[in-house]
Amino acid sequence: MNYSKHVQTRMSQRAIDNQTVKIISDWGRYKNSYESLKIVFGKKEHKLLEKKLKGLLQKLDKIKGKTLILSEEDDLLITSY
Repeated sequence: MNYSKHVQTRMSQRAIDNQTVKIISDWGRYKNSYESLKIVFGKKEHKLLEKKLKGLLQKLDKIKGKTLILSEEDDLLITSY
């Protein structure tokens, strides 16, 4: 995504960084708005992402200390523990 000078100024004024733009573009709701595209990160999108992140954190707790063993020759998963 390319940034206009205008948006660079506005982002700076509103403390919006590149990571915020990425989150909004990845998780926001796309809407047509006249001759442009609007990406909205509202309450629904926030709840959905929050739910997914909580699930990921729970999964991370469960997999802590797990190991995968792969064959070096053909990238074959041999075992896990």
